[in-house]
Amino acid sequence: QYLNNVLEIRQVFEHANTTAAPDYALFQGERCIPRVTLSRGCLFRCKFCTDIPTKLTTLSESEIVRQVQALRGLQFRLIFIDDKSFGQAKNWRMIERVGDQVRTFNPHFQGFIVQTPPSLALRGGFLEECMALGVQYMELGVETVNDEYLKVFNKAYRVKHLEALCEKARKLGLRIIPNLIMGIPGDDYQAT
Repeated sequence: QYLNNVLEIRQVFEHANTTAAPDYALFQGERCIPRVTLSRGCLFRCKFCTDIPTKLTTLSESEIVRQVQALRGLQFRLIFIDDKSFGQAKNWRMIERVGDQVRTFNPHFQGFIVQTPPSLALRGGFLEECMALGVQYMELGVETVNDEYLKVFNKAYRVKHLEALCEKARKLGLRIIPNLIMGIPGDDYQAT
């Protein structure tokens, strides 16, 4: 039986608790990069993103705390913040509390990986504040460095935003992880 998402598990197991914190017991002692979710959904409507809700919902502080506590016993230095466009949800600054909590049981914790589009990351002071809150890496949905295709994909930025963000990130020492889509029909990838 195929399920479209974890919430549908109750169709198979009626007593399943779909709001429980993750159980990482199988991974105790393993090196990993765990995920913590602050919000679900994304307000952008990129054409290729088919399974992400376009309504943004934030998780409660208690739900976030349960996720963090579930990380005890794991060996990690970074946490991936699973928000699809980090900074859209009003609770994005909660990573500071997440980091404080993690440091109580993980002295090796170094910070966060977040993902967001260049246009959102370019908001005044956003990168600086992210870094002050512990962001070490920023993952960008670049897809391609070609405005024609970015427009077709309904991406929320253009190449000029990407270039400005990369320049600013270099000056600040923030590491960038670009996500690329290869095999776009007609794209020669010269700029990419």
